[in-house]
Amino acid sequence: MQKPQLTANAVKDLMEGKQLTAVILQILSTKKVGSATGAERYRALISDGTYSNGYAMLATQLNGLVTSRQLEDYSIVRVNNPIVNTVNNQGKEEKRIVVLLDLEILKRGSEVGGRVGDPVQWTPGASQAASKPQAPAPPIDALSAKSRPSGVTSDQLAADQGHIGTIFPVAALTPFQNRWTIKARVTRKSEVRTYSNARGEGKLFSIDLLDASGEIRATGFNQEVDRFYDMLELNNVYYVSGCQVKTAWAGGNTQRTTSQYELTFGNQTKISLCEMTDAKDMPTIAFDFVPIRKIEDMAKDAFVDVIGVITEVSEVSSIVARATGRELKKRELKILDTSGADISLTLWGTQAETFDSETTKMIAAKHLRVGDFGGRTLSTTLESKLILNPDMEQSRLLSSWYENQGRNMAVQSLSAQRGAAAGGSGISYGGLWKSFAEAKLEQLGGEKADYFTTKAFVTTVKTETALYMACSSPDCNRKVMDQQNGLYRCEKCNRDSPDYKWRLLLNVCLCDSTDYVWATIFQEAAEALLGISSEELGTLKQTDETGFLDVFRKVNMVAYVFKIRVKMETYNDERRLKYAVYDAKPVDYLQYSKKLQLEIEQLAKELGELH
Repeated sequence: MQKPQLTANAVKDLMEGKQLTAVILQILSTKKVGSATGAERYRALISDGTYSNGYAMLATQLNGLVTSRQLEDYSIVRVNNPIVNTVNNQGKEEKRIVVLLDLEILKRGSEVGGRVGDPVQWTPGASQAASKPQAPAPPIDALSAKSRPSGVTSDQLAADQGHIGTIFPVAALTPFQNRWTIKARVTRKSEVRTYSNARGEGKLFSIDLLDASGEIRATGFNQEVDRFYDMLELNNVYYVSGCQVKTAWAGGNTQRTTSQYELTFGNQTKISLCEMTDAKDMPTIAFDFVPIRKIEDMAKDAFVDVIGVITEVSEVSSIVARATGRELKKRELKILDTSGADISLTLWGTQAETFDSETTKMIAAKHLRVGDFGGRTLSTTLESKLILNPDMEQSRLLSSWYENQGRNMAVQSLSAQRGAAAGGSGISYGGLWKSFAEAKLEQLGGEKADYFTTKAFVTTVKTETALYMACSSPDCNRKVMDQQNGLYRCEKCNRDSPDYKWRLLLNVCLCDSTDYVWATIFQEAAEALLGISSEELGTLKQTDETGFLDVFRKVNMVAYVFKIRVKMETYNDERRLKYAVYDAKPVDYLQYSKKLQLEIEQLAKELGELH
């Protein structure tokens, strides 16, 4: 067996502070060690055949080589760009630790069979003649993609000859490093937020920084907000150094970025813009796009990435948060993709206020929250990342599809209509369509409501309870009691009044081709169904019984498109599903035919994929 060649004096050179681009070493042993961060770390005893050193640490991304037993004792490895950190040794002489970031196994320990040479422990001033040095290893090319830790390249570790210093991959950052610089792209930038605690009031912001190896969050407080907030721009690439590296807050950063650590800006932090020529190879936000149509099957509060053509844009509106009393700005978009479905997307805060509906025709969004108010909806969170008019392959394909097909097709809308919107040309008909049999089979309706749309017929209306006399107060719709003295009493308002108003509350049986349900139809939807106001119907009830009943006969066995809410409710300790209609419209058969055509085409496509 050919004797493996190790890089002569590599351990000595590293411990004396020399920068080496690639070395061949032997791993004599590894040992799991504790960590202040709680992360699993491995310490290695390394050898160059002449000297050995027990102060070497494997980067966490290499842990799998140990746990999978690929990295055996006595293995021969090639290490690209090893890094030496100097750490304080509790008042004693500073200690140097070799960090192995990029490692390829050349020969497993079971094949080597033992240590190479007769190495001695390296100490400052150790004899250089402890053993005859072996010939230096030949020049080494970059590691193969198979053996390199995911996302880490040799270029990322190359030393910049100017003021930047050695560039570290984001994945290599740990609290043990003292001097490092990362080159990364800003993929998310929060608004400036204020806080108050026992130590006083302050302000903060955060950004997410991405390179080829991973993503990490950085946060600035108070004076660092003033220093860095305005200079940091979304999607630009920066050199960042001099931050505190600490374990990420459990439940926060660790769920949003790939790093187990986070950065905090401080007095020593330096940030400089990376020139365009040096930034072109940096990755952008990594998306995992989900077709909009599939969102209907996702759970509430799930997170999703989508890309879509913007077909509708509302004006900015304001709401007041119940918990804080703060005014919040919001804007509604309707987005469509090649799945033939659209969905409502709510932008909040600055994203809502700065959105330009004139120039923005497409949006790619990461980490949107799925909601269930009126069907399925999406909304941004503090963690969401948006790219307007994205320049990527998916956007070009989507744009071509929309211009050639999507613009004029019938669309399945997963969201209920929430009022008028400006702009857009997509045809939207209904919401999440289900037959009554499907709704029952899928057990729609629970503690939280489900919504769906269907085409059905009214087969029965309980006319005797269709109208009731309600409180005349504009803000009250409670049923009143006739006092038989010309006054009507509202128990809710605790007052008597000579006036009342008529309110509709229909209890109807709805039937489609698969099943039937009993449903309640409230005022606005009932007026839309009957084509008459409650006051007019109330007058007929009192003056023309035949005319009153004719109103209901006209809708009997007529097809309508109903938007229905179904929820499990408890009344007198009995749980039952309650169906409520919140919108009713006559069938537009042209749009309905287009909807059926779309479903047939989608079904044919799915059947074709199966065969």
